[in-house]
Amino acid sequence: MQKATIIVCPDVTTLSRKAAERFIAIGKSAIAARGQFSVALAGGSTPETMYANLASPEMLQQLDWTKTFIFMSDERHVLPSDPRSNYGMALRTLLCKISPDKRHVFPVPTQHPTAAEAAAAYQRDLTNFFSASPDIRFDLILLGLGSDGHTASLFPHSAALNEKTRLVADSPPGTLPPPVERITFTYPLLNAAREILVRVAGEAKAAPLRRILVDGVGREECPAAGLHPSNGTLSYFIDTAAAAMLPSTMLTKL
Repeated sequence: MQKATIIVCPDVTTLSRKAAERFIAIGKSAIAARGQFSVALAGGSTPETMYANLASPEMLQQLDWTKTFIFMSDERHVLPSDPRSNYGMALRTLLCKISPDKRHVFPVPTQHPTAAEAAAAYQRDLTNFFSASPDIRFDLILLGLGSDGHTASLFPHSAALNEKTRLVADSPPGTLPPPVERITFTYPLLNAAREILVRVAGEAKAAPLRRILVDGVGREECPAAGLHPSNGTLSYFIDTAAAAMLPSTMLTKL
């Protein structure tokens, strides 16, 4: 069984608010301890309501965004103007509200002709940003969970699952739409994080959650099973629908 803190919220609205509150708390703690907050946002449709919470006037004022540095944990190989762009979604829901210094936001450079070239360029961006640090370690990485067990753009049985040296890799489209090449953080980067927060909602996620957290399925079948921070914490923020197949003894209810 994978060891993780599992926070259950009664509904998606509460889930989004509580995850946003955790984001703010981690950010404030990181700034107090190290003078800056490094975070990688998740893509897809699931985190949009969380970002909307962060963009609310009440929450915006709680975090020093001038000391916050924002990356993307995965991206589709499309331009930011494309509706499928993870960065484009984050820009519309959150980043446009905080008006951060452009030097504090690092979208994946999808203008490169191939996903492999974009991945290599993004790894250079990461290396340059963390050049003054002893290691490349995010304060927080936000992730989701697909109904096929994927997280970031690490899909079942894909080559990126076995990456041991690259921090960012290209990834095939996987089985879920839209069918487009991806750029993704790999396990060496994900598992170096101080905290990984996985936000999961909906009954379609109940079965993969059980496979990962109870049945002990491997990462080849459910890539989220490969999340094991080496010196950090792993938290799942889930709603009651996603928690339906988990033992109550595993859950912390809000």
